[in-house]
Amino acid sequence: MAKLKQDRVTDTDLVGYLAEVSSFSFEMDCLEFLSGTGFKCDRGGTYWDPVTNKPRQFDFRAQGV
Repeated sequence: MAKLKQDRVTDTDLVGYLAEVSSFSFEMDCLEFLSGTGFKCDRGGTYWDPVTNKPRQFDFRAQGV
């Protein structure tokens, strides 16, 4: 995991991060962060979309505890 900076994250920072790190790694970093801040997280799954009446996939989801 990258060392955290103290200054604000800019658009350029995000673009650079995403260009250097795989999307899977980004998802795992997000899960680690959210889990560490008290969210209940699930990784990879499906849900039924009530608007389109079709099954959908998600990479991760977080729910406040």
